Amino acid sequence: MNFGEALEALKANKMVAREGWNGKGMHIYLESGYTMPIGAGLYKGQKRTYGPALYMFTAQGMHQPGWLASQADMLAEDWRLVDGAAALPPLEAPHRKAASETNRRPRSK
Repeated sequence: MNFGEALEALKANKMVAREGWNGKGMHIYLESGYTMPIGAGLYKGQKRTYGPALYMFTAQGMHQPGWLASQADMLAEDWRLVDGAAALPPLEAPHRKAASETNRRPRSK
């Protein structure tokens, strides 16, 4: 499919990827926006609302907001739909440890 068709698929809550992307599981999706509390700084404790944005699920298992299409992406004809179940990441990326594990101190004997 072309980029215009890929954009329409994103607006219909589908995930898309390019055939030429070599990272396992990489895909793009549209996040419709959300609100979350601010954790630090001058506005700590207040809520911040984020508008819709395109996100890329990267080969490293991270969700990268603000994906921008290159000219090659916009002119490409190799866009495809991504199966939702196959694209779901694990609940916790394997390269990250839980906060409880990273903040643990060794027990003294």
